[in-house]
Amino acid sequence: MHELQMHTRGQGPDLVMLHGWGMHAGVFDGLAARLSARFTVHAVDLPGHGGSPMGNLDNVHTRLARMFPEPAAVLGWSLGGQIAMQWAASRGNCIGRLVLVGATPKFVRSDDWETGMQLDLLMQLAQEMRDNFDAALSRFLALQVRGMKDGVSVLRNLRESFFSRPSPSPMTLEGGLDCLLRNDLRDLAATLEMPVLIVQGAHDTLTHPGAARWLVERMPAARLMWLERAGHAPFISHPEEVADEIVRFCGTENV
Repeated sequence: MHELQMHTRGQGPDLVMLHGWGMHAGVFDGLAARLSARFTVHAVDLPGHGGSPMGNLDNVHTRLARMFPEPAAVLGWSLGGQIAMQWAASRGNCIGRLVLVGATPKFVRSDDWETGMQLDLLMQLAQEMRDNFDAALSRFLALQVRGMKDGVSVLRNLRESFFSRPSPSPMTLEGGLDCLLRNDLRDLAATLEMPVLIVQGAHDTLTHPGAARWLVERMPAARLMWLERAGHAPFISHPEEVADEIVRFCGTENV
């Protein structure tokens, strides 16, 4: 099995970064540059994204555990946050700190989960991806910056970073969508005992901000970084604040 593509820079304790649905590791370039003086940053392309070969997202956390057998800090954004939680649950002794950005244990709203996205909106976006990928991607990226400070410049940075590497195939997008539809990690969240930093933008239109508060209340060692003017990509709109908080949270020893 081919290993996942990884983009490594810096020096210090290991910090692994996992991107969201349809994206690639390039979205972390700015954040990684800020953190590389304190950490060895490994930004990973998930299966079928960026330079990584096709693969199953359901078990990617087991592949990551093999790639990083020594203790590391892990940052997961959006869908990457769910993968990070699965990894932490299966190999918690190898994850010293967990950072969840715009993450939720369950993306889709249901009768017992109001802090989720409406199913019809998610399915509409998926159909648009199939019919006209470029137009749907523009809409998807625009949703990630709606309501945030400097939204126009953040959107421009998102577009530039996305198109710097190959676009995911329709099959890859379908696999990621399936995870978004099926994943329900609510029971798993309460079992994660390592320190957790949850970074949430108040104007996030893809991950309901209420999910962050739900996670903080149920995770034994979680704390919340709430950004009032941020959307779904706070590490792009507020790079200094997010980087500084990660350094404070993780430190450079015993991560």
